[in-house]
Amino acid sequence: MPTADGGIIARKSANPVIMHMNYCRNDMSIPYVFQKARGWGYDGVECHVETSMKDYPSFEAYIADVGEWRERCGFEHIYFGYSFREAGDPDPAVRGAATERAAAFFTLAKEKLGVTLSNISAGVYILREGVPLFDFDKHGSAAASEEVFGYHEDSMKQLAGHMEKIGVKLALETHMCVIHDIPEATVRFIEAIGSPNIGVNFDYGNYYWHEQCKTLKQTFDSFEGRILYFHLKNSIKLPNLIRFQTQLSEGQIDHREYLAYIRDRKIAAPIVLEAPREGDREWFAKEDGDYIRAVMKDLDF
Repeated sequence: MPTADGGIIARKSANPVIMHMNYCRNDMSIPYVFQKARGWGYDGVECHVETSMKDYPSFEAYIADVGEWRERCGFEHIYFGYSFREAGDPDPAVRGAATERAAAFFTLAKEKLGVTLSNISAGVYILREGVPLFDFDKHGSAAASEEVFGYHEDSMKQLAGHMEKIGVKLALETHMCVIHDIPEATVRFIEAIGSPNIGVNFDYGNYYWHEQCKTLKQTFDSFEGRILYFHLKNSIKLPNLIRFQTQLSEGQIDHREYLAYIRDRKIAAPIVLEAPREGDREWFAKEDGDYIRAVMKDLDF
């Protein structure tokens, strides 16, 4: 449905198609990203807080600008990607301060924008010394000691308690090299946290870079009942740990199969498209959005 100035008003859907702001790497300002996402037909935006907040003096100023541009663009769906980097810090004072800061951000986003779901990553990369970076099966959860796991667990338990009080859910993104990188590790982490407000951001595109990656069906089964959020990206695997990223329609992950699982399992969650690769990302945003919407139409979403 076009707006008066030719934009697109977001559809109401159990699975809104959301643009991650990394499609606009050359200009990740809130006004630019939101106007582009609207013009390209997306239902909303995922704002990466660490990247897009750099020019703002406070959470309040940042949230206010997001709210203004959400209103201007007619978006119902806005989500945040939050890097909770200090979650695995050995110093409890550092973890505690970072937890309070994260809680303050999500509280403000709920109060001012009504945002009740966002993406989160806990901790930083956990790398095994002497192992090539792209040998992902040996890093992350595979390299983390029980002590390090405990630091992450403590931080997320504290944050989860805050989220339960304010009615916000957080989805841990499956991402190489962090404590919640593969399905088994992510489920273990969520069970240890023990909160109904913590679930999974199922990013099969990240997990796919692991040599031991399971099939789509197996991975959906592993996360049954825990998926709150999706990230979509694609790539091609070659021997000797060689990978290269592609547009969503061109890689080895079959997103028609992927979307059919979402439909058939009736998973109500945002579908966020990403472009974590170099090149003309704005062209990728148009093509990826058109491709996913066409497949969803084929599948009668």
